[in-house]
Amino acid sequence: STESVHIIRRAHELGFRTVVVDGNKDAPGFALADTRVLSSCYHADDLISQLHGLLAIGKGGFDGVLAAATDSPHVAAAVRQAFGLPGMSVEAAELSVDKHRQKTRLLVDGIPVPVFGYAESPQDLLSDMVVKPADSRGARGVQRLLKGVDPVKAYEQACALSPTGRVVVEQLPSQRFGRRREFLLQHRFEELVRTDVPRILDVVRR
Repeated sequence: STESVHIIRRAHELGFRTVVVDGNKDAPGFALADTRVLSSCYHADDLISQLHGLLAIGKGGFDGVLAAATDSPHVAAAVRQAFGLPGMSVEAAELSVDKHRQKTRLLVDGIPVPVFGYAESPQDLLSDMVVKPADSRGARGVQRLLKGVDPVKAYEQACALSPTGRVVVEQLPSQRFGRRREFLLQHRFEELVRTDVPRILDVVRR
């Protein structure tokens, strides 16, 4: 995107040579790149293969990797791991892009989070919930179900924008739900809530 142009320029100002990766052959950043790699920023396997190819033809080593104006920290982490570079681990990066797994891990580690779970259909939604894709980017598809918002459309939009077709719902922390009981059973988290909460929130599994 055009936002990455400023980051590439700054890297040059700091004395770095840049290898710019984008799946769009007309990406603005390619005009500034020392080396161009035509590959999706969201698929690690092809990208890592092409980067190994650069090393094979003597294009030099890599000192670091940065997801520049793209929500792909998990891919950047996979590249770091493949080439022994410092930075966020693959596990942490993958948690950062999956809202359900992320909140489950936080809850297991004792960090308060809103009541949450998967929604299997629009019938699982209640008013004033927040509905979102489990793994979309840039807040795309995130809606609060206020008066006048169609829950069916909100669910369908969130599902369409999730690469894995998963929809997550959250209850705003300010709302009262009743007591929650939390268990750790064979490293699997289950959150049981009272039966007056919709069934999607009855059991939340990691």
